Amino acid sequence: MKYIYCKYEHYQKFNEQNSIRLSKGLKLATNTKSILLKEIFTSPVQTNYHIENNDDESIIISFYSNKNNKYRIDIFKFLEEDKSEFYISHLAFSDYKNDPNSIEYENILNRHEMIEVLNRIHFILKDLVDKEVINNFFCIGGAELIQKNAIYEYVLKVIVGENGFEKLPTTFYISGYGLYFEI
Repeated sequence: MKYIYCKYEHYQKFNEQNSIRLSKGLKLATNTKSILLKEIFTSPVQTNYHIENNDDESIIISFYSNKNNKYRIDIFKFLEEDKSEFYISHLAFSDYKNDPNSIEYENILNRHEMIEVLNRIHFILKDLVDKEVINNFFCIGGAELIQKNAIYEYVLKVIVGENGFEKLPTTFYISGYGLYFEI
């Protein structure tokens, strides 16, 4: 079992609403010598990435981790007039070989590089916003896997703060909701 150490307040607040088990083999833990998750997840890792497709409706981006695993970020641009006057970048990421319409796309990969991958994605998104390739309105859709939803919600609470995102209903996802935020 691997642990992500956090402040007791974060641990307690998260444990009230979710399980401390973020995924198979990964749990939240706390102690007085804890590592601040905010520092871990808000330290974007400079990343070389390749934009493989960029059209009016979607962007496909590929990048590698330190373990040389290739990942993909799929950004789907949708105008949801009831939520924003601008298009919203709906985000999804997975192993590069997985198609977004396949069941495998939703699987948790258990490669023990979650923090690194999230920090790389954070860098890529900030870079794309700075270069005006995408705007600053994002949504991560609720997944069918409860563990994945817990990871998404916890990471967003750390990165953008508890009030930095909204869990809103949407018809874009099977789960019926999305986590809307700005970075």
